[in-house]
This record gives sequence, structure tokens and C-alpha cells, in this order.
Amino acid sequence: MSIFFGNIDGIDSNSLFIFRISSILLLHYIATYLAPQFAVVSLFLTSLFGAVTVRNTEMFQSLVRVFRRRLVAANEPETSRKDLLLSIYDISQYLQKSRKWNDRKRAKFRRMPTKHQHICNGIGYPEKLALTDTLLARNNVTTQRVYREAMNRYNVTPTELKQASRYATSIGHSEHFRVVESLCHLVRDWSSNDDSEVSPMLDYIRKHSNDLSRENTTVIVPGSGLGRVAHEVALMGFKGVHAVEFSWLMGLFNESMYGEGKIETGTIYPYLHNYSNHFRTKDQMRSVSFSHGFRKPDNLVIHKEDFTKFEVEQETKDVLIVTCFFIDTAEDMLEYFDAITRICDGYEGKKRWINVGPLKYGTAPKVELSNDEVGKVREAMGWRRIDEVGKPVRVGYMTDKEGMWQGYYGVSMWVAERGGAKSRRT
Repeated sequence: MSIFFGNIDGIDSNSLFIFRISSILLLHYIATYLAPQFAVVSLFLTSLFGAVTVRNTEMFQSLVRVFRRRLVAANEPETSRKDLLLSIYDISQYLQKSRKWNDRKRAKFRRMPTKHQHICNGIGYPEKLALTDTLLARNNVTTQRVYREAMNRYNVTPTELKQASRYATSIGHSEHFRVVESLCHLVRDWSSNDDSEVSPMLDYIRKHSNDLSRENTTVIVPGSGLGRVAHEVALMGFKGVHAVEFSWLMGLFNESMYGEGKIETGTIYPYLHNYSNHFRTKDQMRSVSFSHGFRKPDNLVIHKEDFTKFEVEQETKDVLIVTCFFIDTAEDMLEYFDAITRICDGYEGKKRWINVGPLKYGTAPKVELSNDEVGKVREAMGWRRIDEVGKPVRVGYMTDKEGMWQGYYGVSMWVAERGGAKSRRT
């Protein structure tokens, strides 16, 4: 029967489909000719075999996939709110998805030989897994706060969220690791304990923006993430600061840092989400405190959109672009350069660009430039270097300083302008 229900090497699917249907019809004709009294039974069996044959063809499966995609598209939330709703849904699922992840750790542990489990039981390994569950629930205090504030801020109804949940399920959407990443970025940007990963960037930005007029300069921060850099730049007193972030998740966590000026303290356990590279068990379980509830600076605007399409009304003569850990995130870095140039050319006065960051390209970059090649491309596009640090500067990036693996980048730091300023190296 495999000739009807299986695959046959060397015969393409369309030819096999025609052969099967022809064979079934021929068998039906022979059966009704030899035993006309069983014509109804023959018709039923022919229909059954025909349906099964059609169902197993690639042609039919392709039609089903098209139909499903169209059905899903017809039930999608409004395009303008889809990403927002999916991000809020992802945040709401943090604890459930985190505990499922931890349960998979338990399941793997239980597949060990009984003897080995007994040894690990003796050193308290199951208790460590249980403590992780407890601390994940404490992390959920923060994610639930972000979730509630986002629901209120964007007037999201329970019906919309259910629709987003159904849509996420239908397309297999899951961005749990992005929620975890946002929590870790929150620690990096807003930790009360340590700002060593942010301060080198801010020091360089302050140094090379001090001469700009506060009243006549607009600052744009693409790839603003959790927003600490944009926040600090806004506190410098510029006319307007625009934080532009593509990720709704990052944007929602950023907005959650602001309130009516009543500062509160939160706690996150950022090292829970990985059991690897811990020198001591207590290192994995340690917490980081952060403050939230700041009054958002009046000159700061947070945008959730694609920077390459970003437009802003020119309210000042001068413009400053600040890119931190950003330019290497593009598939085509020159698209970012084009967008920066386009925006700056709308201003009559000084056009300055400060960059701090690595060149760690993603999985599908169209061009991968070294730092000196970036400089040559920048100059070819009309940007003249006015300052550059002559060697990589070591900066941590969500680094566990107590861990057995610690992530640091050697970042480039440079300043460029569109104009004839003299260049210098520091």
C-alpha cells in the first residue's frame, strides 16, 4: 500500500499524485463493472482512498498552509498595535515560561542514574532548583509592574490581550529570552549598585558635547535600549532628546522607570537564568537593586520605531547623534549611516555624531567592517573625524563580575562632524 500512502524515490509529487488518482479511478471502474451490486460501497471506498491520497500530497499540504496563513492574518490584531500587544503578552508570561524552563532542568536531573541523583540530593541540588523558583517569583514582581503599567498606558483591553495570546499561539511566537534580556539590560542601565558599564560611555559623551549649545541642539539616540544614556543626556539640558528603540519590549521596560517622581526601590535576580559559570551557588542567587519612579525629563521623548525611517521636526539649528552599542546591530551598517546623514542634513547648524561601541556583527550582516574601514566609509559619506580614541577601551556588557565567564568588549570611541573640523586622536 506504500505506493498509495508513502513516498517513492525518483518520482516527483505531482506525477505521483496523478498516478494515484488514476489508479483509484481505474480500480473503481473495474469494481463497478465486475460487481455492479456493490457500486455504492465501491464509491465510498474510492472517495475514502481519494481523500487520503490527496491529503498526503505536497500540493494539498501547501494549500492548507496558505489557508492557515490567511486565517491567521485575518485574525491578527491591528498592525499598529500588534507588536505592542505581543510584547505585553510576552511580559505577562515571564513567570510561567521561567518555571517551565526550570522544570526542564528538574526533568533532566531525574534522568540521571539513581546513584548519581542520591549524591546530588546530598549536597542540596534539588533545594537549589526550588530556590530558583522562589527567586523567579520575586523577579516577577518587576515584570508584573511593567505589564500593568503598559496595559494602563496604552489602554489595552483584556480582549485585545486574549487576541494577542491566540495569535502568538497560532504562529508559535515566544520571546521569553527577550524578556529575560530586558531584565538584564535593566540591571545594566539602572543598577543602584554599579554603573561601571554605563559611565565610560557617559563620560565620553559629556566630554565631547560640552561645547554644544543646550538651547540650540537636538539630540537623537538610536538603539536607546533601556534608556539610561538618553536619560542622562536629557539631564544635560539639551532642547530635545529623542530616544529611538525598535524593540517594544525594551521600550516598555524603559517607560516603566518613570513615574510621578516618587522614587521606589526594586530588586532583580539577574543571574538566575543560567546555571553555568558560577563559582559559588550564592553568586547565582544574588540580587541587584535599582530605583524607579523617576520623573521623566520634559525634554525627553521615547519613540518605539525603526530608526532608518525615523523623522523629527527640526526645532534647533544643531543636531547631535549618539550611538552606543548600536551600529554593529544592522544587517547593512551603511543603512544606519544613511539614516543618520539624512536626519542631520535637515539641520542648518552643527552636525555631530558621537559613537561608542563594539563591532560584534550578528548572524546575517551584509558587510562586516573593521574599525579603520568604518572610518573610511564614514569619511566617504561626508563625515570628518574630530576625535578618536586610538585603541579599544575595555567595557563590560551585562557582565557577572563574580562569574567564571565575564563578557567585555574593546569598544571604539569616536566623534565625527559633517564639516571641516580638524581631527584629533586621544
